[in-house]
Amino acid sequence: MELLQLKYFLSASKTENFSKTASEFLVPQSTVSQTIKKLETEVGIPLFDRKGNRVYLNENGRLFQNAVGKALTELSTACDTLKNIANGNLGSVSILILTDRRFIAECIAEYKEISPNIRFTIHHRAPKEPCHFDLIVSDRNGMQTDLVKQPLLKEKLLIGVSKNNPLAAKDSLTFDDIKNEAFISMPDDSSLYTHLSNYFAKNNQKPKIEIFCDDPFFIRKYIKLQFGIALWPEFSWRDMQEDDIKLIPLNENGISREIYLFTKSDEISTLAAKNFAKFLIKKSRT
Repeated sequence: MELLQLKYFLSASKTENFSKTASEFLVPQSTVSQTIKKLETEVGIPLFDRKGNRVYLNENGRLFQNAVGKALTELSTACDTLKNIANGNLGSVSILILTDRRFIAECIAEYKEISPNIRFTIHHRAPKEPCHFDLIVSDRNGMQTDLVKQPLLKEKLLIGVSKNNPLAAKDSLTFDDIKNEAFISMPDDSSLYTHLSNYFAKNNQKPKIEIFCDDPFFIRKYIKLQFGIALWPEFSWRDMQEDDIKLIPLNENGISREIYLFTKSDEISTLAAKNFAKFLIKKSRT
């Protein structure tokens, strides 16, 4: 039993006219007649009743029509699925976002408009138990050793202060300007905390952290309430700035961080993950 036989039969079962089926497939009518006759021989029972020059789908044909219709639909769906897999438009991507969540989330949303059949599994904290991700976005070098590191973007870490803070009168800040200030910081397992601590360590001091907060929204609120000052990523948090907060760069080369995209090697990475990684890198360059 051949696929073309089934296609001819399904068409003829709907039209009950071999000439129309022949026109649809651009073949002679005799080809359709012979093909369906061969099919009837293979199934061992007539599928059409023939009266003069007319054919009529009989009960056997209607039973077979239902089965063939389902089978061809399933086959077509399977072919489309395989094409999507081959093109990287189907599958799943597991991603650990440790840095720049806003930008990555926007990229995922945009990519899902292009490839709606890609399913994303998103984590914002590294699991305690070993867990392998397709992609990791982080500014830390010590990630899984089996991953390939690619630069994604580089940003300055500015100092966010209330417009009512005396520091707001300055266009740049020195270490002496901030060494005695109260800081609002992300948790001590965050990269922003690490960068702040390292900056102070270079001057043999520790930052005076009065508030630990894992939510940038509340860090912004605490700055506005003049509870302290905070490191502010120039790019990652740019949409959060408000008129009553001033962002001031540090001189003396300041503080900056480079954000990396960690991916699996080409040999073991899925096409879906590869395609999204390329999209992410392209977006970070624009």
